[in-house]
Amino acid sequence: QDLSSETLLGYAMDGFPLYGPTDDDLLDECGGRFNVDGGYQYHVRTMAQIDNRLSYCSDDIPEGAVRWGYIVGCFKGKVDGSFIDIEGDVTAPSLPEDCIQEDRPATNSPTPLPPHDDLPYSGSKPNFIVLQPDDLEFFKEWTPPPHLVTYGAKYFPFTGLPNMERLRKNGLTMKQAYTASPKCGTSRYSTVTGRYPSRSANSRKQNTQRNNIPIGEVSIPTTKLQDDARPEDGFDCSKYNIAAFLKQNQYRTGVTGKWHLSNSKLGGTPYSYEEFVKNAITECQFDFADGIYAENLFGDWNEDENGDKLFSHNMEWVAEKAIDFIKDTSSSDPFFLYINPTVPHSSGNVLEALVEPEFNCTVTPDGLRPAPVVKGMTEGTSCEAYRQSLVEKARGYNDNGNIGSMWLDDAIGSIFTALEDIGQLDNTFFLFQLDHGQEGKGTLYETGIRIPQFIHFPAAFSPGRQFDGLVSTIDIAATIADYAGLDESSPGYYKMDGKSWKSSVEGTGDETNKCLYFEMEFDRAVRCGCYKYMVLDEDSETRVQGSLAWQLSHEDTNFFNLCDDEEAYENWNTKEATQFADNSAIEELMADRLNCHIARTTPEKNPVFGLDCDVRDSVPSASPSQTPTTTTLCNLQGDCSSLQDFYQEYLLSRYPMSGEGFVAPTTTELEDIESIVTDMMEGACANIDLRSLAQKYMIMVFSEEDDTSTEYCILATLSKEAPFGTVIVNMAGDSARNLSFDAVYPVSDSNTGMDSVIIFKGTNARSLVISGAHPMSSATKSSCGKGQNIRISNAGNAIGGLQYACKAILQYFEKKGRDYTAIQFHKMGNTIDSCVDDDAFITSGVASVTLLAEDKPVVLRDAMVTALLNDDPLTNFNISVPTTSACSNDGTMNAQGRMINGVGKLSEGEYDADVACHKKAKSSTGRFIHLALRNTLRGALTRSLWIEAIIDAYTQWTVEDIFGG
Repeated sequence: QDLSSETLLGYAMDGFPLYGPTDDDLLDECGGRFNVDGGYQYHVRTMAQIDNRLSYCSDDIPEGAVRWGYIVGCFKGKVDGSFIDIEGDVTAPSLPEDCIQEDRPATNSPTPLPPHDDLPYSGSKPNFIVLQPDDLEFFKEWTPPPHLVTYGAKYFPFTGLPNMERLRKNGLTMKQAYTASPKCGTSRYSTVTGRYPSRSANSRKQNTQRNNIPIGEVSIPTTKLQDDARPEDGFDCSKYNIAAFLKQNQYRTGVTGKWHLSNSKLGGTPYSYEEFVKNAITECQFDFADGIYAENLFGDWNEDENGDKLFSHNMEWVAEKAIDFIKDTSSSDPFFLYINPTVPHSSGNVLEALVEPEFNCTVTPDGLRPAPVVKGMTEGTSCEAYRQSLVEKARGYNDNGNIGSMWLDDAIGSIFTALEDIGQLDNTFFLFQLDHGQEGKGTLYETGIRIPQFIHFPAAFSPGRQFDGLVSTIDIAATIADYAGLDESSPGYYKMDGKSWKSSVEGTGDETNKCLYFEMEFDRAVRCGCYKYMVLDEDSETRVQGSLAWQLSHEDTNFFNLCDDEEAYENWNTKEATQFADNSAIEELMADRLNCHIARTTPEKNPVFGLDCDVRDSVPSASPSQTPTTTTLCNLQGDCSSLQDFYQEYLLSRYPMSGEGFVAPTTTELEDIESIVTDMMEGACANIDLRSLAQKYMIMVFSEEDDTSTEYCILATLSKEAPFGTVIVNMAGDSARNLSFDAVYPVSDSNTGMDSVIIFKGTNARSLVISGAHPMSSATKSSCGKGQNIRISNAGNAIGGLQYACKAILQYFEKKGRDYTAIQFHKMGNTIDSCVDDDAFITSGVASVTLLAEDKPVVLRDAMVTALLNDDPLTNFNISVPTTSACSNDGTMNAQGRMINGVGKLSEGEYDADVACHKKAKSSTGRFIHLALRNTLRGALTRSLWIEAIIDAYTQWTVEDIFGG
């Protein structure tokens, strides 16, 4: 077969994944390698790579030869007689009879899905567990998540998440699951009640309006699970939730973890754990409530008189209380357990919770309690030792999302063990879901509302089951009731918005015309098939984030087609960047459906549950016809279609974010970066010796799918452990423009990186340097800056890989006698008072220098103004070339700008980069431009205009031989 090195073929008997053939020199002695995400994988051989003189399972393998022992499976049992039939079927090795295959692959990679033969569930009343972590990432290894163009994929930690994967792989995965509302509390309300959050008694009693239309406010304060007799049907706590329904039908009901459905201070009284549990939770028909966090970890409910936190995350305590409830032998009734881990919510720092003595295992919201003894966590060791082992396993990736997911995974494993201990694993419907998307939290864009959801229920679902229909958090309560055998005739029945998906999963239901509705604040949206219609309130979080941070469509009304030409869902949020204008009839129908939903959930009337807004005059025919697809991932070989893809799909996921830690380069690594980039500028690439970076970086020649004539040399990190920056060089050499671009803060500035990549390409520039870490990823102070609070991860102002890459490019141009121009991209600070009226400012990086009409920053400014004036929609912008230090402080502080302006120059083409740390430039060489832009002049709308302006300005700069170049 024609296999690539990224083709997953299956698994070796030790559980690691097995991929198509690759170059032998990439493999270790076992025929495998560590991939870019830290996992281990094997690769098969081509016939040309196999030495048929060797017995691959023999102990007599010559030194240096690739060993196939683990791949063939001869690592367990006798090796005598094992062989690979070279002349026959290479895919079917002969194994000794005593070779033993493990029950489950010890791997985190997706497995091929077998066909299922599940019959409709007809067993006894099952147990139910709903587990909803707080702010967990939507990992790439699960169903492809929707992504903001600037966010980048999130991958499992090095250790993997074996228990979450056990839950997913051995059960049912919902491929198109959504939350009805994308905040912690609002999502929980929809899960527990099966109703839209706008139905909450707390929201309806306010009887709010927008544009003279009654519409309920959906927010965390308005969606508490509390009774209120003022609105009709206002008994959310005592009657209208799934715990109350199940309790009236012989179920034990319990909850542990974060509640967030009541105010921590009941009736304005000081917080008391006992009173809160009694009055806020057990009143809502939960028999058992322990291991409870009232809400997020910040706030005065969790502060002493000095404002210090009293407690933090404690997953051992939460897991222990969940297990206590599961193993309760006082009743033989089935149970419903709602588990809401606080981890990894950033209201509490996960690493601090694990290592700080004041937050040890005995410290809980219920005061000091005995240290929990939990199988798979603390049993057989101390709590301190367990937590230390967790920190060590994280290998320095101690951000909340990484180490928090590992801590959570261990807790899930302990719950699996508890169910096995009492013989109830197969009869337990165990649902796992996120409360909302993490990238777009609080917004109605796909990144806020789409979630992973999977259900482990061996009595009903065989391993590897998938369901492509649309499902929502409001469907969970109805589905649980259905599997419990409850209906309208059952005691405690109440009306829900959600619909059970049991019959659809079993193949007897019809999901063809189902629509989902979404609510946040006063915003509303509906998705039917491929189409989505969204109405935004003024100054809502969705509108603000869409306009400022993400540049997505944020009009009063928004109509999108979420699918590609083959009607498959696209997981990149570019589909929500522009309006879909090709079918006004469907847009009108979608608007009609959303208006129907707003009318049925109006706060001014008695609730309407019988109105089906999905069935209107006609139905959009387009709907996702297959499992959601994802853009091809760039890997070690760089198999992606464009530089934009490479930046978005590969680089961003390997850059440390704020607080994730930063590993500073060594002196040797800095010197090697300089040498490597020098070689790249000289035209070398594939054969460059990476020296001390050989295990941390890759270098490759890259061509875009649509332009194979242009080749780029790319030096890029393999992981977050080497965040020294990325260098891209146009290998066209002298035929490329002598322009060098520099993106200092792409991880913290949403458009900086993508702007730089696209403008670098569009101007046919020579080089681009992109920093490799968020400036706040490290807390360690840099020696740069003369007392300023600059961190070692701040690429603009600290000595790092970016400095030395820029130094190499600067020295190359000077030694070649080239008149070059270096342009640096920045987001413009919004707090610079003297620049408050400017949309952009362009400086030479020296505040004291008065710029003349012929100086490069002024020429570029004028060229951009011309480009803006030629574009009708973009006319009212102010671009200045200020000389005040307040308005150009970034340019004067920046170490690259200082160096290019002559600071640290030893001789022509020789610089000391360290000097630029401490000394400002006093004059301009005319070669550096600091470009600071507000959001209005950044992003997709203006990239083509900047390309036009830079090319125009470059033509003017090179007309006269000003610098002898």
